[in-house]
Amino acid sequence: MTLRILAAVDQSIHAEHALRFAARMARGLNASLAVLLVLPPDYPEEQLVEKVRRILDEEGVDAQLLIRKYVPTAASPASVIVEEAEKRGFNVIVVGAKGVTGREDVSIGSSALWVAAFAPATVVIVR
Repeated sequence: MTLRILAAVDQSIHAEHALRFAARMARGLNASLAVLLVLPPDYPEEQLVEKVRRILDEEGVDAQLLIRKYVPTAASPASVIVEEAEKRGFNVIVVGAKGVTGREDVSIGSSALWVAAFAPATVVIVR
């Protein structure tokens, strides 16, 4: 079985750590990597795309770039991640422990927990 890794990324520092981890995992295991940017509709994606490409270059990894916008009243970032993983057949999902809210009083955010609970694949939560 070919290992297919999906790294779900937002604009948080935890997402950057998750992306670096996923890139190293893909390189080390000779796996395919896709990076899913999950953004609110009004977020200018160019800056984050540039950052993701820079990190992938630094890590020496190629990846497919997927961009999904979500409407907060209709979906959550976590549901978008699970939907993409199901639709595209990923068998590993890598997410950051916390998202952009980055609450200090929790060690793992609600999106990471939701993905771990409902994903059709192994989930790695990175701090």
